[in-house]
Amino acid sequence: MKKKILFRGPGFDNINAEILLSHAFNHFELLDVTHINNVMHFEKIKEFLNNPEKMVEYDTVFIIGADISEEIAQDIHMYNDYGEVKFVFINNKASQELSKYSFVITTDNKQSNAAVIAKYLILEEHLSDRNPLIEGSITSYTQHITDYINGIEHEWTKNLHELFNFYGTEYFVSYVTAKLDHYDRFLFSEHDKAILSSLERKKNQYVRSTQANVKEYSIGKYKVGVVFAEQYISEIAKAIHESNNHFDVIAVINMRTGKVSYRTIHEHVDCGFIANYFKGGGSRELAASPVQTEAVNALLNTVFS
Repeated sequence: MKKKILFRGPGFDNINAEILLSHAFNHFELLDVTHINNVMHFEKIKEFLNNPEKMVEYDTVFIIGADISEEIAQDIHMYNDYGEVKFVFINNKASQELSKYSFVITTDNKQSNAAVIAKYLILEEHLSDRNPLIEGSITSYTQHITDYINGIEHEWTKNLHELFNFYGTEYFVSYVTAKLDHYDRFLFSEHDKAILSSLERKKNQYVRSTQANVKEYSIGKYKVGVVFAEQYISEIAKAIHESNNHFDVIAVINMRTGKVSYRTIHEHVDCGFIANYFKGGGSRELAASPVQTEAVNALLNTVFS
């Protein structure tokens, strides 16, 4: 049997899509994986398409969570329709114009890529030789991922994401794949629970210390609570709102990522409108904007003057 190859974009959703493919194709014995970022994805896919000798080693090429140009789409279309290699493209953020191609599994930005690939694997009967209860388990698992990317955060999904951050991508993929291989549903082990308990204590301590350093600032007519933090953005904003209800907006500045995150619990505030003014965007309740270079330079000049 020929192998499959996956070109996977970054992010929690796409990593879970990799886990499902790993589960379906025997822990990478029949699956090669190429991780691609938002900068280099065109080059890696194009390099693969320009190497027919390499391409014929596989019978299926999965491209998940990555974008492709119209030029690359036309090349894939040719190979998919007239060659011996099948292509499967899934990206809930891709242009709708790509839906005209037969290799594209159309979806919308409210459905996780993990849920789409799960449905594909079940329909194609790639999971047919496994415990039949696993299909239901995988469907439930990916529904939680879909909820997560839509901001519906269950305790289970939050814990899963915490373990992902703790374990790192490589171990997380192998760990969850093994669970799906051997159990008909995903359960956290006692070891997982001990780690989660420790992480919860660490998070609470971080939130408390950050919350204590909130500063009040005005953006137009809005009173804004401003803090610097690199993690637990939503938790920090919620804690500040609970103890400082007079703030219209909470702005969390992350100098590591160069991003300002805005959160509000008030109906009269539109975070997206505020972020848009600062060259960002988002929804009414949460949004983000970049930290401007001029602001960083002004901060450095102030600190080192």
